Amino acid sequence: MEEIQSVCKQSDYIISCTGKVHLVNEHFVRDDQTQIIIDVGYGHIDGKPVGDVQIDAIADNVAAYTPVPGGVGPLTVACIFSNVLDLQAYKEVLKPYKL
Repeated sequence: MEEIQSVCKQSDYIISCTGKVHLVNEHFVRDDQTQIIIDVGYGHIDGKPVGDVQIDAIADNVAAYTPVPGGVGPLTVACIFSNVLDLQAYKEVLKPYKL
């Protein structure tokens, strides 16, 4: 775990999608407020949705973070629809691949 924490501290972006509740905490981030944390993980504590990132432990030390719930979900959906619309233009090119 120490090696992962060390690599994360050197990173400008941390994207966590393990599904392990509150895995990412103050030991994973620098305190210079330059990192961006993207929490894709999803779990529950006492029936409430939470992510991989322990927000209260990292919030003051990072430039930005996505909350769970409500952070990545809507953005992901918007990007998927955008990609589907883009692919529509390539419908004939993609036909031989039966996608």
